[in-house]
Amino acid sequence: MPPAVEAHLNVQRTAASLREMVEEVTTTAGGLRQVEFNVLRILRGAGAGGATVEEIHQRIITPDAPLPAVLGTLANRGLVDRAGQRRTITAQGLEVLAAVSARVDDRLAERFGRLSPAEVRTLVDLLERLRP
Repeated sequence: MPPAVEAHLNVQRTAASLREMVEEVTTTAGGLRQVEFNVLRILRGAGAGGATVEEIHQRIITPDAPLPAVLGTLANRGLVDRAGQRRTITAQGLEVLAAVSARVDDRLAERFGRLSPAEVRTLVDLLERLRP
């Protein structure tokens, strides 16, 4: 197997494993799918001004996610508000996100704790170089 193919398969397997781990945490800790968790993080980062659907789409990890449905679900739960074309995270959304984020961060720290800080930095640098 060519090294590039082996590397690709390992990146895919690792990404799937990490995605499953995060999904399990977001679901059990806050009843959120990972895409909902990511949208809440984007809106938290957007601040009081919020973000448009297009801005969220540009920053989301899964660009094929059905954002209107995701935003509707979050709004129905009281985690997101809509003001015109902009969406903002609510106080309740911030609370849920804080609780879930802490657990996700702990699990990621546990998993990436298998590597030294220098190895993690190298991994980040290498993965960034692979993206267009």
